[in-house]
Amino acid sequence: MGPAPCLRHGYVTFGYFGRTERLNHRVFRLWARILAALPESRLILDFWSYRDPGTRDYFARLLQEYGVDIGRVTLRHSENVWQALNEIDVMLDSFPHSGGTMVHDSIWMGVPLLTLASRPPLGRIGTSILTNLGLADWVAESEDDLLAKTLAISRDRNGMAELRR
Repeated sequence: MGPAPCLRHGYVTFGYFGRTERLNHRVFRLWARILAALPESRLILDFWSYRDPGTRDYFARLLQEYGVDIGRVTLRHSENVWQALNEIDVMLDSFPHSGGTMVHDSIWMGVPLLTLASRPPLGRIGTSILTNLGLADWVAESEDDLLAKTLAISRDRNGMAELRR
């Protein structure tokens, strides 16, 4: 794992490498708020379904409906997820259904993950993992809390880089 990309680029790159069926309007609305609050930041959505141009266009339109500048978003499929994770500063989890493999891969590679403690129990996978790793401060209790945590973490780039190490 390389150094935090934000130290090289001067902006934070968020990522989501999970299944598209876990994405919904609440997630996009919150991600739009995050990107609006951090206008230099970027977002990478990376999953096999983005190989399809129609799928990429559909999700690009959805993000634009929430005011996201699609020029700041990359929708792709990386053959080597481990290498692709080197481009991410902070992984954003989905809700109310939390990620599974994406959560584990992100943590394994040292990429910090922010999650929302949601219901049903499938919404607490990220919460369980982060809490057991002693990273409960990366778990938000509400969408507003997740936004606040994201902004605080994004402004502490040295802390993000240290956690990554």
